[in-house]
Amino acid sequence: MTEPTILVERCVVRVLRRGGWSWGPHPRDLPPAIVQAVADLIAARYAGEPAGGEDVEITEPVTIVVPVSAATLRAAPGRWPVLAAAALHASRPGPGPTTVFVESPHTPTFAQWPGGAARAPAGPGPAYQVLHDPDGGITPARSGRDDEAAGAGATSFADLPPAVALARLLAEIRAQGNLAELLDLLPEQTLSHYAAVLGGVHPEPAHPEAGPPAVPRAATGAATDPATGTAPEPAGSHPDKDVAVVAAPAPQALPDGGKPVTAHGTARRRLADAAALPADTPDGRALAAALTSRYGPPAEATTTAPHDAPPVRLGTVEVRSAVPFLVAAALARIGVLDRIGTALTTAGLAADAPLLATALAYQALGPLERGWRRPPTDRHDAAAFAGLAAGRPEPDLAAFARRARTALPLIDALLGLAVAAGHEPGRPLVVTRVAAGHGDGLLLAEADGAFPIAWTTGADGLVPGWRAAGRPLTLIAGPALGTAPARALAAAGVALCAAFPPSRGERWHRLPGRRRLWATDPAAEPPADVDFGLLAETLDRQMADAAARAAVPLDHGGPLQRTVTLAAGIGLATIAWQLWRDREPTEATLAAERFGDLSAVVTHTPDEVRVRLPLGRRHADLDRCGLLADVPGAFWLGGRTLRFSGG
Repeated sequence: MTEPTILVERCVVRVLRRGGWSWGPHPRDLPPAIVQAVADLIAARYAGEPAGGEDVEITEPVTIVVPVSAATLRAAPGRWPVLAAAALHASRPGPGPTTVFVESPHTPTFAQWPGGAARAPAGPGPAYQVLHDPDGGITPARSGRDDEAAGAGATSFADLPPAVALARLLAEIRAQGNLAELLDLLPEQTLSHYAAVLGGVHPEPAHPEAGPPAVPRAATGAATDPATGTAPEPAGSHPDKDVAVVAAPAPQALPDGGKPVTAHGTARRRLADAAALPADTPDGRALAAALTSRYGPPAEATTTAPHDAPPVRLGTVEVRSAVPFLVAAALARIGVLDRIGTALTTAGLAADAPLLATALAYQALGPLERGWRRPPTDRHDAAAFAGLAAGRPEPDLAAFARRARTALPLIDALLGLAVAAGHEPGRPLVVTRVAAGHGDGLLLAEADGAFPIAWTTGADGLVPGWRAAGRPLTLIAGPALGTAPARALAAAGVALCAAFPPSRGERWHRLPGRRRLWATDPAAEPPADVDFGLLAETLDRQMADAAARAAVPLDHGGPLQRTVTLAAGIGLATIAWQLWRDREPTEATLAAERFGDLSAVVTHTPDEVRVRLPLGRRHADLDRCGLLADVPGAFWLGGRTLRFSGG
């Protein structure tokens, strides 16, 4: 191009919310922020284009898709250039000699290459530019752009180094103000495992069957700069490009296994420090260098996946129930689906993603027969959802539950925080005890919609979710909760309210009014439309239904069962809330019952998975509420896009 500028004569801006239930305090400020940032977005998109050549007048519409968080839009103008790196693609629709677009950060696991053969890349790699020539051939070409940006919303980091992906995930949580709550929800083993991903030490295997961990490069005696103590630049980096790094002493290798000594204290402190780095170092290469400088070289990539990779499904198949696909779309809508993929990938469990998808599908499909037998139709539908040619046997799920035991608490925390972030101020939460036959433990949920937030064995695990929701009044659904959990919650500062009198020694206050209510805070004002008895029945029915659909009956209510119960419950509750909240109280079981027989035709291609639903009232309702939006880069489908259609 000979002109130094790009003139935009007409610009239409539409802001779409991909997560949460609120636009924030000033929703009208979001479109102007995008308008002011669009110049930087376009400039960054075409910054890498070669200079010169003939002028081109584009008469077709040009679309720039920019996933970005509302918090980033409301940031200072100095942050707008950072948004430019979040543009996923710019394409010129319609026929033409050349159409160039930059793919999303997810490099598909199965891409159609010249010659018509589908192959799977050996591992994550950089983004690609795909050039379509007039003859329909496809030429993959390396792209030098970094398609990620800090604070760009719920973005997937599937193709980034694990340390960079983890740091950016933590930075997203930190930007939402929930980093302390996230770390409080993680047990010490999970904290240590993910802290080791940042570099300098190797993460311990999740289970003995995973095999020995790889020896970190820090133990091989790699040279460091004696002046700064930083590791050398990775091979292939450009010496003429300025890279911002954070100088820190290099870790010192220990003789027993290569675990280094660092000055950053506990695993929790290391994760908290890493969450602050992406804000100052938005570029992916610079962030990797900063992490290496601070924590040492990352360990060699390890995998805890089974050695025999299952065959991937290609072709068209009909499923009896499309509920698992709808649950995935609902989780993507609230911005948590990609984060689950990041938690798996950074834990070395990327190849196990289809197993997690299988368990999630089982939890959303029909109930078990005789409490343990899986109907063949459910196995078939779960395999189609997971993108597998055949279903995996139950022992494989139990083995995955053992391998993933350090990663599952992070997934649980991400799910709960996603719900807590959408809590409506002034509305209460509810806590109840789960019956022993339904998995036991304590459950914290939204009083409106029965969205589960946390399912733990002790009261301490409920407090971070309560804080993330804004410390609202919490209702006790029935006396079955017990005295000890109620006292522990009250001691943690949780404002409790119950429809039964307290036990001896508890200092509760009788609230004024016709209803017989007691609370720890005499100023508590429970909403008049809340029925304590109905809440208890709803949560008990929801957990009983979840137990009847148990995804991992061999796990006996273990961590994986709790994880998929939370995920399926949140997804189904989101569907019910979006569709019917204006006409009736909603809960997850409503969506499971009303959409359980919604069939679909699923087509798996190397680039996408298309789900064609029958046209009718249910399809129209789902489409009207935005529950049939595309899910780009589905982590369990090798980065393929999940698309919905009707017909």
